Amino acid sequence: MDIVKNLFSKSKLAFHTRKSSHGFQFKSLDGIRGLAVGFVMVGHYCEDLPLDLGHVGMGVFLFFALSSFLLTFPFYSKESPLYDYKVWLHYFLRRFLRIYPAYFVILVILWLYTRGGHEFYGYKFNTSEVLNHLLLLNGYDVFWTMPVELKFYLLLPLLVILFRVIYRENVFNVVYSGCLLCFVYYFVDIYKSVDLLSNMFVFVMGACTALAYWRSRDSSWFRKPAVKISCEASSWAILLYVVLSIPAIWEFLFINDFHRVIHSKFLHAPLWCIFIFCHLNGVGFLRRLCSFYPLRFIGFISFSLYLFHRLTFLILKGKFQHVGLDGEVVVAALVFALTGIIATVSYLVVEYPFMQLRVRTKNG
Repeated sequence: MDIVKNLFSKSKLAFHTRKSSHGFQFKSLDGIRGLAVGFVMVGHYCEDLPLDLGHVGMGVFLFFALSSFLLTFPFYSKESPLYDYKVWLHYFLRRFLRIYPAYFVILVILWLYTRGGHEFYGYKFNTSEVLNHLLLLNGYDVFWTMPVELKFYLLLPLLVILFRVIYRENVFNVVYSGCLLCFVYYFVDIYKSVDLLSNMFVFVMGACTALAYWRSRDSSWFRKPAVKISCEASSWAILLYVVLSIPAIWEFLFINDFHRVIHSKFLHAPLWCIFIFCHLNGVGFLRRLCSFYPLRFIGFISFSLYLFHRLTFLILKGKFQHVGLDGEVVVAALVFALTGIIATVSYLVVEYPFMQLRVRTKNG
């Protein structure tokens, strides 16, 4: 009973007092992160069902764009010293503590799962494979994003210096570089690679968006009612497109298969970045909707949801193999609820305690 009370007390502290380490708070982006993990989870759950509601790629690219936006945005502040080693020590430590503890836990669980005679979607997580994953030498199934994200974290300081020092925060040059990288990617098809290069332009576009939004906050043009309404309408239009491009809905409405571009980074990254920028500069309806606390809560636990959902789906869905379509709805609700509980415990016990550790800088 005491354990439950301690967990409840910790949950109130973790979810109601959570703030960015840099002092910047985007409540709506927490909700959008919840939307992203929802795309991934629904897509994976439906992969062996006749009704294809999958949007895994869309969710992953939204994760990448959000990650880049949120990580680079604070460094555009003139108060953020680029040449103070403690700033970057703080940054690297927080990135390591944000990712590795929970990642280590799920890999250990998969190692125990393999030791019990089971396979994880045809893959065995023996000791050498666990080490390969921890060293970013491999990334099986959903874990392919781990080496991609962590390698980007290492590259981010150079990206920030490029944008702030060399380009001197010239938005045109930054966006031009992002579009150029996007154009190169379109003609060099390295889509199936899990290497950072094949996903780099998604992160670059996210960083471009952060700079564009930073500059827009001081612009009187973006305070004009007509501009705000246009931004709001644009963000809703992109959200509508995302819903329409869900495979089952698209094929029902348009009675044809997807073109390759519909599920490519070439389209997703710019769309999500425009969505992030426009909803932040809009009238505020969508921003308030994305700030709805239940959606933000899903965003808080999104990393644990991402790490654990495939294993929980594998175990729990295996218990209900012979159910009809009506029964599948009940099973899905149960599986998602249990996955959410597991992710919440993981966040409170593993993620949150490590997130509180930090390095003191000159700015505190």
